[in-house]
Amino acid sequence: MNQLRVGYAPQAKLSWINDTLEDTRRRSIAALEALGVELVAGPLLTDDADAEDLAAEFRRQDVDVMVVHYLTFSLGSMTPLLAQRVGVPVIFWGMPEPPFDGGRIKSNSFCAVNMNCHALRKLGHPYSFVYGTPETIADDMARQFRVAACIKRLRTTRIGMVGSRVPGFYTSCFNELALRRELGVEVKYIDLLEIVDAADKLSPEEADRACTHITAGAGACTGVPEEQLRKGARLYGAFIALKDKLGLDGFAVKCWPQIGDIYGIGVCSTLGQLTDEGIVAACEGDVYGAVAMVMLQELSGTAPFYCDLIAFEEEENVGLGWHCGAAPVSLCARGCCSSLGLHSVMDGGNVKGITHDFPLRGGPVTFTQLGEDIDGSYRFLIASGEGLETTQMLPGNPLRIRFDTPLQTLTETIIDGGFSHHYTVGFADIQAEIKLLCKWLNITPVVV
Repeated sequence: MNQLRVGYAPQAKLSWINDTLEDTRRRSIAALEALGVELVAGPLLTDDADAEDLAAEFRRQDVDVMVVHYLTFSLGSMTPLLAQRVGVPVIFWGMPEPPFDGGRIKSNSFCAVNMNCHALRKLGHPYSFVYGTPETIADDMARQFRVAACIKRLRTTRIGMVGSRVPGFYTSCFNELALRRELGVEVKYIDLLEIVDAADKLSPEEADRACTHITAGAGACTGVPEEQLRKGARLYGAFIALKDKLGLDGFAVKCWPQIGDIYGIGVCSTLGQLTDEGIVAACEGDVYGAVAMVMLQELSGTAPFYCDLIAFEEEENVGLGWHCGAAPVSLCARGCCSSLGLHSVMDGGNVKGITHDFPLRGGPVTFTQLGEDIDGSYRFLIASGEGLETTQMLPGNPLRIRFDTPLQTLTETIIDGGFSHHYTVGFADIQAEIKLLCKWLNITPVVV
């Protein structure tokens, strides 16, 4: 992924210019560059001609987001001009007012933000707000930049849909062109036969390397025949080959019944392995689940967990997230290790491999779901909580979550809202980032 490119547009009103502004501009540039972005910094803007010139430079440099910084009050024509010419989200930066000493107001920066946010709201242009000095805005600005980087990544994301949705799972239906139009995500279709064919075409040497690779992250291998391990290695190699061939960022896989029936094993451990390597992989043909995994991976910096919500401990306000063995091993609970095993559900259970069985680690989590509302618009369920250290209470990948909201509120929101049964868990408190992502992408946030 290319580095985030940020356009910096400092503004002031000509009659408010003073000898402190250039120093503030230099300190602000240094603060933004310290966040690891590629900065395209403009001079102090005081009129529309300045703004026109900088907009042309931002277009030429193809910036991903603009920071419009009000060093003092600024008239309301430059910011809409920049927004419409450049066409990227705007981060308003307001400055605290200097101490009053009985003279005229020195900055009036917040008032400029207030005036210009009204204009962008009326224009339907995405924006957000940061308030502070160059020395205090790092955390808030970094959060904004993570969201901008996530949007940039989505615009070039390509998901490989292997097969289709699984039988009866209308929850995995999706609108391909709306997804492309609204989020920029492209879907490539891959037949299950292509996966099997690619697996069979791996050379013995390639299969050996893949086998070593898929077993390296497991602390044990319980009851999986050697033949199935070799097939699992070939499946992993096939996914990597198609990822490279088609330039994919992730997969949504029809993981049952055909792969198990035709190829003789499940694909769970392969999906977890791919996700651990940054190639997100959602089960049961769920494209929106794969897109949500991309989002949470980008916003949290860690691998996400794709799961169902299956049980509750009402006295403790704890819900159990679980799936059958496709979690990334990097999320394994402390003191535990992954065991490659037989699938607990497929063909009645304990017949075919391969799953990664382990409980997930604790810590702050954000429980989410991206999907369509009844009118086809996008919505994002968001609930924060704490992942609790979980034992191997059942085969697969369990995670106990103590939610910050009452379970009854969560379950009523899910059921009354007709949300689907697939969820994506990010291993960080990224509720603020997701809400801003929703704002910039015109997604309805449903915060529980």
